[in-house]
Amino acid sequence: MRKRVQDKKVTENGVRLDIPLFLFARLCTIVHNITMPDDYATLTQRRTALLDQMAALDRMERGRLSEQFLHGLKDGRKMTWGPYYVLQRRRGRQIVKKRVPADRVAAVQADIRHHEEFQQLAQCYAEITEEMTRLEDARPELKKKPPPFKPIISGRRRRS
Repeated sequence: MRKRVQDKKVTENGVRLDIPLFLFARLCTIVHNITMPDDYATLTQRRTALLDQMAALDRMERGRLSEQFLHGLKDGRKMTWGPYYVLQRRRGRQIVKKRVPADRVAAVQADIRHHEEFQQLAQCYAEITEEMTRLEDARPELKKKPPPFKPIISGRRRRS
């Protein structure tokens, strides 16, 4: 006997929502994809603005910053030293760790936030470019036309 599982969303007040989430997502997609006459120009402007914002981020750092404390004994008593700050990031399969001086912690945190912002802007750029591609495919007049054919003229004359 096969059992059928149905996912249901439960809200904070305990009311069950029987409308599957994917139907709501599909409706949002349909509404979002309705094209307006100036969509392509608007998307081009938004994409250019995103590139400007990305270019304005002149400092960034990948990874995460963590605190480390050292525990040990001194004169027979338990002691804790720290915090020591460590920037960790992945390079290929290897995790690289670098100690950060306490006076640079605020700057490194800001650089990490800049990288996260850059990632979000890059994601938006990709989404806008995909939308522009769909608009180009739906409306051929939006496609960039190649320049007219120009014959290649060689500097040498051929002998007959």
